[in-house]
Amino acid sequence: MPDSTLRRRLLLTGLTCALIFCVITSFIVLTNHDNLFDQWLWHLAISERADALNPLVARFTQAFNTVPQTIYATVAAIALSRAHRSAKPFFTIACGMVVAPGLMWVIKRIIDRLRPAEEFHLVPEYAYSFPSGHATGITALSLGIYLAAYALMGRTARVLTGVTAGILILAVAASRIYAGVHWGTDVLAGILLGACITLLGYAVFPEVISGRTPGTLCKSPSSCTSRQPV
Repeated sequence: MPDSTLRRRLLLTGLTCALIFCVITSFIVLTNHDNLFDQWLWHLAISERADALNPLVARFTQAFNTVPQTIYATVAAIALSRAHRSAKPFFTIACGMVVAPGLMWVIKRIIDRLRPAEEFHLVPEYAYSFPSGHATGITALSLGIYLAAYALMGRTARVLTGVTAGILILAVAASRIYAGVHWGTDVLAGILLGACITLLGYAVFPEVISGRTPGTLCKSPSSCTSRQPV
C-alpha cells in the first residue's frame, strides 16, 4: 500500500475516533454526567466482585499507572527505534504518550465529572473521572507499539500482537470499572482519545508502519509491500 493511501486511512480512522469521542463527550455534558448505561454497568461490576479477585485487580490496574506506562513506553520506543534504525518510532510512540495524556488532563478539568462513590474504590483516585487516563494511556501505548512493530513482523505475528494489544486495552479498561473508579463512558472515551492521537501521529510518518524509506516510489504492487517477509 502506498504511503499516501496509508496516510489517508490513518487520518480517516483517527478523525472517526475523534468524532465518536466528541459525541460521547456531548452526551455526558447533556445528561449532566449521569445516565442509565453508566449506572447499570458500574452496579453490575460492583455486584459481581469476588473477594479473592479484588487485590489482583487492584495490582493489575496500578501496574498501568502513569509512571509504569511511561517506563513501558520508553523501553519499547528505544527498542523499536533501534530495530528500525530510525528515531521516528521513538517520536511517534513518545508523541502519543505525551499528547494523548496531556489532552486527557485538559479535558478532565473542563468536564469536571466526579468519580463513582469513593467507598467502593479498590485503589485510591482523586482526580476527575472523564476520560479515563488509564484507558487513554494503554491505548496510545499498545496501538503505538503495534503500529511501530508492524513492518518488522510476519503475518502471524501481526495477528497475535494485534489480538494481544486489544485484549490488554480491554482488560485495563475493564479493571478501572471493576475497581469502582470509573464509569463505562469514561473508559470508552479514553480508548477513543488514545486511538485518535496515536493514529494521527502515525499519519505524519506512515513509513514507520509500511517499512519504506520516505520518497520510495511504488513501481508495482509488489514494490509497495513491507521490507520484511510476511
